[in-house]
Amino acid sequence: MSGHGGTTSDTATNGPAHEVVVELKDAPSKTVPNTTGLPPAFPRAGSKKILENEKVRVWNYAGR
Repeated sequence: MSGHGGTTSDTATNGPAHEVVVELKDAPSKTVPNTTGLPPAFPRAGSKKILENEKVRVWNYAGR
């Protein structure tokens, strides 16, 4: 997997954009159940699901 260079900006904050790139593998998930009693990370207030299919869910979240 290789990255790319260049400059992008976040139109919501007029600042630099931050991205997380994830490489997906064709293997079963090893998700661990949440037994902490804490709420799940997503969905959280201010997040928006922008893509979902059988392999991935993508959320857009702008932190404070």
